[in-house]
Amino acid sequence: MVIENYLYNLGVKFYGLGIYAASLWIKKAHLWIQGRKNWKEILSSNVSKYHKPIWFHAASSGEFEQAKPIIEWIKTNYPHQKILVTFFSPSGYELCKKYKYADFITYLPLDTPQNAKDFLDIVQPKMAVFIKYEFWLNFLLEIQIRQIPCILISGVFRDNSPFFKGFLKSLYQNALSSYNQIFVQDENSLKNLKNKSNYQNVTLAGDTRFDRVIQIYQDWKPIIEIENYLPNKPILMLGSSWLPDEIWFQKIYSNLPNWSLVIVPHEISENHNQKLKKLFPDAVFYSSIENNHELEVQRILIIDKMGWLSRLYYYADAVWIGGGFGVGIHNTLEAAVYGKPLFFGPNHKKFHEAISLIENKAAFPIQKDTKLEEIINKLQNKETLKLAGEASQRYVFTHQGASQKIIEWIKKTSALL
Repeated sequence: MVIENYLYNLGVKFYGLGIYAASLWIKKAHLWIQGRKNWKEILSSNVSKYHKPIWFHAASSGEFEQAKPIIEWIKTNYPHQKILVTFFSPSGYELCKKYKYADFITYLPLDTPQNAKDFLDIVQPKMAVFIKYEFWLNFLLEIQIRQIPCILISGVFRDNSPFFKGFLKSLYQNALSSYNQIFVQDENSLKNLKNKSNYQNVTLAGDTRFDRVIQIYQDWKPIIEIENYLPNKPILMLGSSWLPDEIWFQKIYSNLPNWSLVIVPHEISENHNQKLKKLFPDAVFYSSIENNHELEVQRILIIDKMGWLSRLYYYADAVWIGGGFGVGIHNTLEAAVYGKPLFFGPNHKKFHEAISLIENKAAFPIQKDTKLEEIINKLQNKETLKLAGEASQRYVFTHQGASQKIIEWIKKTSALL
């Protein structure tokens, strides 16, 4: 596997150079670079005083939601246990850097052999927990060499995964032995690991996001900052939206005179706000309300503030999940747990829960050629929306329990805590 190792490490270096070049004009890439400056000194001054923290790594905020039920169980039952959290993405770090159950939150350095050694020399984790499909091979190899207990939770192993296809397949399959246990979301991942990689330490646990959204639902509190400014019911909410979603929304709302709109963009910037103002000239932005409490929202409210979306869904009567006309839809479960009928664009086929919600008649996919009248008719049919909402909530609550399976494994098979 010498050639495969060389090619992988070369690819990682080129990836790092690409982000460095992009950082000259792309803000997210700039944050990625800045967040990793002097990482060894920062990590050492903050974490070296801890005695064997448990290390959780997530790509971004969505994956981190899957880790929260496990982290919070650890902190509740073992409050003195230190927790280190690392992120790959700046959007994950920026949104979650104040998470109160972690003792320290930082970026994961680029996956080079030396970085992996230096990181683990400083941290000396009691246990490593990776989420979903964060497979950094040099870190995993070093974890394996040091015999650090390591698990993957809410894993997904699709048929076209690099573990089963491609010229680096043997390298990826060798990394599987770094894991003491892998907890997968679906039956197909279980079969792929057992049959295509002969990996047997795998458990079909489900997705911990179900447990997380149920916890959010049960702990829900009003968002008093916006309650008095919400437009009249019924409310159609666009959650975590991108421009293509918003263009669709603009077409729909003029044909729904009895509905109000609440738009929650995925990313907030002045440039994007200007585009939203052109699409929805009558909209009121939350940032404007912050500066002038006398403002009144007639029909359209745009929430240009991060961190509220999972609680905002409570106020909706129907929800459009953003991202379906781009890289992929965002979290459907955060809205479904409140019993909301869901709509989203065509790029949802990689998301098991989206497919299941459609099969359960809880969600309605929109294709690029879907006629506007078809969407309008569904939104005007109260019985259709009622049944879809009930199906949404039922689907979420019947799939809880993944976190408990992981917790039981930790309790029974290790003296980690």
